[in-house]
Amino acid sequence: MSFFKGLFSGGKKSHHVLVVDVGSGSIGAALVRLDHGVEPFIVATSRETIPFQEKLNVQRFVTLMQESLDKATDGVMKEHAEIIPTEVFFALASPWNTSQTRLVHLDQPDDFLITEKGFRQIIDKESALFTTTPFDPSGPKELLKNILIESRAMQVKLNGYEVAAPIGRKAQELDIALYLSVMPERIRDSFVQTTTRRWPHITPHFHSFMFAAFNAVRDTFAESASFIIVDVAGEVTDVALVRDNVLLESLSFPLGYHAITRMTMRELGLQNAAAISEVQLYLEGKSDAGRTKEMEEIFAKAIREWKLLFIGALTQLSEQYPIPHVIYHFVDEDYVVHYGDALRESADRVFGEDQGEFDVHSLDEEFLLRFMKLEEGQRADIFLCVIIMILEKLLNADVKG
Repeated sequence: MSFFKGLFSGGKKSHHVLVVDVGSGSIGAALVRLDHGVEPFIVATSRETIPFQEKLNVQRFVTLMQESLDKATDGVMKEHAEIIPTEVFFALASPWNTSQTRLVHLDQPDDFLITEKGFRQIIDKESALFTTTPFDPSGPKELLKNILIESRAMQVKLNGYEVAAPIGRKAQELDIALYLSVMPERIRDSFVQTTTRRWPHITPHFHSFMFAAFNAVRDTFAESASFIIVDVAGEVTDVALVRDNVLLESLSFPLGYHAITRMTMRELGLQNAAAISEVQLYLEGKSDAGRTKEMEEIFAKAIREWKLLFIGALTQLSEQYPIPHVIYHFVDEDYVVHYGDALRESADRVFGEDQGEFDVHSLDEEFLLRFMKLEEGQRADIFLCVIIMILEKLLNADVKG
């Protein structure tokens, strides 16, 4: 079947999918019922924090992540043992995947026919080159072997014009914007084992969270063809630049909202659990006056450090591309205000207020629930909701691709 044909056709009727958001600070899981032609229905959700480490150790981090994955899937299924999900959809944030956009250009003096076989050969060649690239040779040996999880043509142009269905057409010039991502094979295998141990016939799917977020924003906000996506997680922040509906570049830096807890430990001389408690009390407005002032200073200092790295990311991106003035960001709801303001201030600092005001959007619970239904009493987890917004499209693309 054609690479592009029938993207939304042939959907299964009333089946359940286990959706797993694999972040750097926590693991979220949702049991979702999909009925063709109606909004996804979230039956249950669960989220497990990856235990905090004062000093991050990669191998220990992997072990803790896998334990949190077990707990999250157990939590979401504990009252629904009678339901058998047929598919599991993993969406991976940094550092669990590495991605790249490749811009492929072919031209010939005479028209040539775009065939499905030729199109696939181009994608397979680029995928093979990307998969064999060593990304971090200094990391743990068991995480060095990568496996391809995404290979998607985001945009195809013939003779400079975008087309939705290039197969069977002729052109002198062919341009493909190809999104590729890989993950460590060991991690992939452990995810598959975790789910097939309980459901032997479940079909696994792997995508990057950033690609799911890109699709969700692009398909929802048609007026925004160019924008920035920022995903602030516990340990890592991902930044992606989209221009003309193509995710051109993404990068990460190793600082997220867990930096606030670490700074609380240092500044107040507290152990791990006590620092986490102090942060939560402050976020809930329950700290006394003296502690509130101390925590305000800690938050300001931690976010200043984050802003410096975010400014560096914007500066690096701006060396290659014009920076859009629209920013969509995802962050745990407790930290939305703090990082939303920091995003706008950082952009103004890099580019100057004379370049125009940046339009910063947080995709919150109220907005996301327009696109799905939620079982009464369940939590609307924003990261899971972003994935569920685009779930059916990506599952169908996996089948057709």
